[in-house]
Amino acid sequence: MSSIDEQNINLNSPAAPEKAVFSAQTSIGLGKPDETWAKHNLYQYPITFNGAPTRAKMIIRDRVKEDATSGTFNDVEELIAIAGQGYNLLPNEEVLDVANQAAKLAGFEPFFERLTKGDWSLGKVNGHVLCNNKETQMHALYIPTETNKHAWEESEVGKVVRVGVDVVNSIDGKKSFGIGLFSFRAACTNGVLFGGKQETAVHYAHTKSLSSVVEQLKTLFVQQMDNARLILENYQRLNREKLQKKDVELLQRVRLPEKILPAYVADEEQVKQEAFKDVTKWQAYNDITAQIWHNPKNDLTGKEFQFNQLHKAIPVTLKVR
Repeated sequence: MSSIDEQNINLNSPAAPEKAVFSAQTSIGLGKPDETWAKHNLYQYPITFNGAPTRAKMIIRDRVKEDATSGTFNDVEELIAIAGQGYNLLPNEEVLDVANQAAKLAGFEPFFERLTKGDWSLGKVNGHVLCNNKETQMHALYIPTETNKHAWEESEVGKVVRVGVDVVNSIDGKKSFGIGLFSFRAACTNGVLFGGKQETAVHYAHTKSLSSVVEQLKTLFVQQMDNARLILENYQRLNREKLQKKDVELLQRVRLPEKILPAYVADEEQVKQEAFKDVTKWQAYNDITAQIWHNPKNDLTGKEFQFNQLHKAIPVTLKVR
């Protein structure tokens, strides 16, 4: 690390917008870093206030970045998060290692489908891992090795929907180490994430003792496939149901950009003519998820938000049996 561990953040600087809030003697400093995860270039600095310890810490990542102008590589320190002292940092690399072990034991394999050429799909090292643009949050995707028993054939077109397990983590405190589901439709290489706040997500507290987690995660991989079958059943239900006016109104009200909505939902004239009446909820669901999934300008965080909004309008009920 550089001299950041010796620096003080002086909020009396003219550049500091908080200047008027603090007295002339006020200062915030950083103590000696916790280097538990130094091998992943992650450091946790306790924050002091006027020389006294506080309940907060700063998570810093050391990275080597290329300067786009000069082409040179520089050592850059990134502020990842300010968290409470009780927050137990767990690097994404550690979670990925645990997930890969658990998946193998449970009879799953990494999902290496080429998802998209957009920046949000970081297939540079691990093709089954999705990250946000800051590379602080991750989703690692796995499918059963016997995939046929976990796929639903769309009878009228013979195309497959595959459902698998999604292991989630972050180093910025915005996601817990947990497990959820994802689906993938081969017809349009179109995926959906059911992680985060979904009922199927099962979370663990961050822990430094990861050996016991592998066995627990293995069990959860298998259990999640019961919920995967529920997803497939609900997809079949959507395929039997026609889009109704109330569904169109819900899609218009949720926080989805108009540009990702199909014309039979977004175009006022087409809605008046009820162009949606012969459209199934399944078709509408796929038309919208395809726009979400394949938009390279919208990173992982934005995609997750949009999937969540879509499920408010076209629910895919997930309840543990």
